[in-house]
Amino acid sequence: MLTAYDDQGKPVVLYRYSREEIKRLKSRSFFCPVCQENVYIRAGDQVIPHFAHFQNSACTERKGEGEKHRQGKIDLMNWLMEQDIPAVLEYYLPRIQQRADILVKWRNRWFALEYQCSSISREMLIKRTRSYQRMGITPIWISGKKRRATSKASKINLTHYERFFFYEWDARFPPVLYFYNPEDKAILMLQQPYPVKSSFYGTLRRYPLSRISFSHLFQVERQPDSWIYSSWLNEKIKFRTYRSRFFSHDDHEFRQWLYQLGYHPQHLPSAIHLPTPHHFYIKPPPYIWQSKIVLLFLHPMPVGSVFSIKQLSHVMNRHNSFSTDLPFVLRSPTPVEEYLHLLCKCGYFDQIGPDRFRKVRNFTFFKTLEQAFDGDKTLIKFLLSCSSNTSPHCRRR
Repeated sequence: MLTAYDDQGKPVVLYRYSREEIKRLKSRSFFCPVCQENVYIRAGDQVIPHFAHFQNSACTERKGEGEKHRQGKIDLMNWLMEQDIPAVLEYYLPRIQQRADILVKWRNRWFALEYQCSSISREMLIKRTRSYQRMGITPIWISGKKRRATSKASKINLTHYERFFFYEWDARFPPVLYFYNPEDKAILMLQQPYPVKSSFYGTLRRYPLSRISFSHLFQVERQPDSWIYSSWLNEKIKFRTYRSRFFSHDDHEFRQWLYQLGYHPQHLPSAIHLPTPHHFYIKPPPYIWQSKIVLLFLHPMPVGSVFSIKQLSHVMNRHNSFSTDLPFVLRSPTPVEEYLHLLCKCGYFDQIGPDRFRKVRNFTFFKTLEQAFDGDKTLIKFLLSCSSNTSPHCRRR
């Protein structure tokens, strides 16, 4: 804890004092903003000066925090102060009984920067987030896990709790996840995430604090789709050839379902298991929910049939559960809509109204693995050429 109150109720931010001043402060009384208990100063050569609770304290803040967490808060606070942005370190909000790492006022809006260096449960994240939102405060969660920036799109493993931290500030821009490492003095942004099981494809860009402003957090750069298609062909190969003695629960159920229908992953059309910008919003991997859409709804209908997005979404609602673990994602457009428009581009359907479509071509199922690989390569090659074509009418014939 870097901030406590003195005996006159004034906040004392300890890191702003010199070592000599801190020695003199040790003779004074200080109190925790959360529980009002007496706290004492800890300072030495190996630790950042901070306030600590006595051993018999019952305060929720008594466990303290690590050096990385303290330094991260100090760095981010100094960064905001250098931009003349009003901010308060470790501001306690009695109404919701929460202490924000940094409370920020920017462009007449309130934000709470939360620098998270330890694991947090989904339930606690949602609880803290909803409490802030009731007070008109937007929390921005920043992961403290050390990451290495990438010059190009790559595959990144995320911890379970980091998945909750994706932000989508505007439906026109892709989601983003923030990291900060005090050793590097730079914010990293994971942009345009495409999940594959426990990993995410994306670009991890590095922005030194000295060269980035607070407003930059909301300015996410969109890249052409070509980068994900270049990587996705490998994912399709893995999907068709993956062998394991121990499948996950979802994969085991999916394969059993496929076998009951008389299919194997190598038989499925190339149109199944394609990336869509918002497919992380659906809990099952793309090959599961897209297989159910195609095999249960789109494949059985004759060429010339007309249907609506609402009908297609009903299939998804019946057979899949949409994720509720993403409190900062706008959920529009939906992955189902994006997938359907991708299938139109691939020549399977025509759009004949705002949400109405007509089937114009049947899906091709494969008899051999070699045929499937050739089909996948052909489709990915087309999508790559389409992503470099600026015309919105690019379509496979």
